Formats: sequence, structure tokens, C-alpha cells
Amino acid sequence: MANLVWIAESFRATFFSAVTPRPAAKEWWIEVAGSAAESLVVNEGPPGYASASGQIERDVVLLQLMCQPGRIDWNYQIAMKPEPDGSFVLARQVSVEESIDSFLEMISRWIPRAPSCNRVALGCAARVPVATKEEGYRVLQSFLPAIQIDPIGSSDISYQVNRPRQSKSFAFPLSINRLSQWGVASVFMRAQATAPDQTNIQIAASSGLFAKVQIDINTPAENDHIFTQDEMRSVIRELRDLAVEILQNGDCP
Repeated sequence: MANLVWIAESFRATFFSAVTPRPAAKEWWIEVAGSAAESLVVNEGPPGYASASGQIERDVVLLQLMCQPGRIDWNYQIAMKPEPDGSFVLARQVSVEESIDSFLEMISRWIPRAPSCNRVALGCAARVPVATKEEGYRVLQSFLPAIQIDPIGSSDISYQVNRPRQSKSFAFPLSINRLSQWGVASVFMRAQATAPDQTNIQIAASSGLFAKVQIDINTPAENDHIFTQDEMRSVIRELRDLAVEILQNGDCP
């Protein structure tokens, strides 16, 4: 496991608000992104609903803010780019450890304007490129000691588990859910091209084969404690550490 590097695909920070704020989608997005993007799109709906999205970091990342009553999501998605052979790869190949802190640093700029929250979640999706399905299952096996995988005679394996753990950030009892989902995937994308007769054609292209993990670390829905701004920063750091621990050590109590 020590030699494997999980490449970041996306991150998500979710804040469950105890009140329904009036979202300032454009202002919040710019505060997190640092500046307005040329591609920024803002939508405002009924009270409590709003969204903003745009490309940042030299158009390599899609940053998206989604607001609805009781929930605010910040999504950070690394874009895909085409290769000369027609396949698609992540436009930026960096480890989760390298990129998660920069994402959370952006989110920390918004926390002073966050509404009162009683629940926080941090999600991430990551991959390890593999040459074959069997290699992918062997990668999974090294991270999943609780199960036995047959890499040759098995297919379509998906394993999900929650390993709750008590928070170390608070004096009162607070259980943190540590949900992880593991599998091997090959994603096919469709690109549009123009034929010689000027008609549009759809071309299927693969993004390769990879072992994949999706992680969701969150405080429980039953919590009725309203986090202060300092507590939100503390719990986000703890969620970050628990996510990285799973990526480094696999499924562990």
C-alpha cells in the first residue's frame, strides 16, 4: 500500500444548516475561488435555492456551489482532457494528500459567512490506474483486509462499509461516520466530432481502467449541537485526517 498513490478526482464539502439562509451564491463563490471566472454561471431559485459554477485553476477544475434549504454543497471536480490516442485522462494528476488541503483552504475562506450548522461532511473520489481488472482487484485486496477477493474468478465487485469512530475534537460524545466504497471501474465518455460532410458524430472514448474509492466522512444527522466557526474548522480538519487515513491504510476500525 505504501507505494500506491491515490489520484484525486473530486472533493465535496457539505454543510447542513440549522436555518435557511439567503444564499449569496455569486459572492460566496468568488470568496472561495478568489476571483470571478469567465465561465461563472449563477442561478437563483425559490428562497434557499441557488447555485454557482465555473472553471478555476487555469480551467482545470470545476468549482460548484449548490444551495438548498438545510444544505450547502461545495463541489471540486478535476476536468478530463483528451489524449492523442482518443482516450481521456484527468487534466491534473495529483495525489489526494497534495490537493485536499488546497480545497479546504478555499472552503475556510467561506466559513465566516456560513450559516449555523449542526452537521458537516467531507467527500472525496480517488483512483489508481491499473492495466487489468485482476490488477485492480489485487489493489483493492491490499486495502480491504476484512474480505477475500478472487481476482481471477470475480467481476463487478463493489464493497461498501461504514466504520464509525468517536471524534477527538470535542469534549462531548460525537460519532463520526467513515463510509468508503471500493471497486474497479472503466469509464467511457462520448465526445462530439464533425465528419467531412459536416454532420456531427458521437465518438466513445475510454478513460482507462482503475481501482476506485469514494469516501464520505460525516458527523451524524442526530447531532443537535450547533457548531461555532472554530468548531467547524476543527471538525473539517478531523474529517480530512480520517479520509486520508483510509487512503493510506485502507478499511480499518
